Amino acid sequence: MEKRVILKLEQNGKDFGYVQLKNDIFYSNGTKEQAVVFELENYHDLPDTHYYRVADTKKGYMDVKYTSSRVQVVEPWISVDLSSICAWKYINNSLRMVVNQTETGKMLSSSQDLESKALYANFYEGKPFKVTQVEVKNANNKSNPELAHAII
Repeated sequence: MEKRVILKLEQNGKDFGYVQLKNDIFYSNGTKEQAVVFELENYHDLPDTHYYRVADTKKGYMDVKYTSSRVQVVEPWISVDLSSICAWKYINNSLRMVVNQTETGKMLSSSQDLESKALYANFYEGKPFKVTQVEVKNANNKSNPELAHAII
């Protein structure tokens, strides 16, 4: 079994809760009970770089919509390695977007809209989150009502 984690968010010293999932979009401000459990899948041979698969689902991966930079769940057509789904490099308490084995310059961030809780991948000068990966060895998403439709 791959390593399982939940993601705790902070920005400028303010607590933004855990990453949660609603209607295939990732959001901040989730409680620990609402937190999405991810399984980390190795990405090529790059250190600290993984695909973030929503645990207990067949093909749900944390990816970025290229037209809006919004972070959402995506299913690959054939396999994740043959898809355009991004990987994430966890370094210095940040998640940095990786495509084609190259960092893109985008990080897990919040919107410029202060009311929005949706997650985005914005360039470094945006509003990046400090991310803490909390290992949760025996946790799963089976009791998360937002994921009931996708659980295998």
